Amino acid sequence: DSFTITPGTVDAQSGRYSFHSFTKAVEYAQSGKIDAVTTLPIHKEAWMIADVPFKGHTDALRSLLDSDAIMMLGCEELYVALYTEHIPLKEVAPSIQREPLKKFLHLLYKTNRPLTLTPFSSKHLLNALFRLN
Repeated sequence: DSFTITPGTVDAQSGRYSFHSFTKAVEYAQSGKIDAVTTLPIHKEAWMIADVPFKGHTDALRSLLDSDAIMMLGCEELYVALYTEHIPLKEVAPSIQREPLKKFLHLLYKTNRPLTLTPFSSKHLLNALFRLN
């Protein structure tokens, strides 16, 4: 279906189009048509008014793939993996618990181990974790 996107306007049509584009990219990756999916920020209100049942890409991926997923942001100089997502800052500290954090760190390490010689290599990851202390 064709429609016009009006810059600066949030509506359900654009939210549906955004979500459909994202799920199509995931489908293509699963089928091997593409090697990876890279996303940019979405307008969460557009997804909400389009009745998309997810707050963002990461929780959508968890559901679509029935697997864990970690939100990661980065550029050549800095990569950040987010332990918490879409919660107010005042809720971050109370949400950090030992076992879920260990599971998160293990998943982060395991999924990034093959990326040697990159900023996400295990050596760089461990250096960053030690700096949190």
